[in-house]
Amino acid sequence: MPKRTRFFGSFEDAVQRLHRDLPLMKPVSIRRVHMKHYAGLCSLNKSKKRFTISIDKRLSEDAQVLVLLHEWAHALDWSPDKNRWPHSETWGENYARCLRIFDRVD
Repeated sequence: MPKRTRFFGSFEDAVQRLHRDLPLMKPVSIRRVHMKHYAGLCSLNKSKKRFTISIDKRLSEDAQVLVLLHEWAHALDWSPDKNRWPHSETWGENYARCLRIFDRVD
């Protein structure tokens, strides 16, 4: 059976590429955990000093990367005047930016 090729590369490579190409305005902790109701979640701690992105570790590695990109777009879209994390037009633009960094070769 041929070896399966990952579309995005490894999860760790995706994290490094996002940090390098689309840095966030605040530090971020990325956790792969068992999640009961979500594939992923982006939150900002109460002191507003750090984002936390949680990803369901039961997903395939490619799916984990896609969820990471989705949640990273939420962090890119964050602003102090928002108190929720909608899928707005600007979120969609940021999600497209996240996807595009995998469209080119380093």
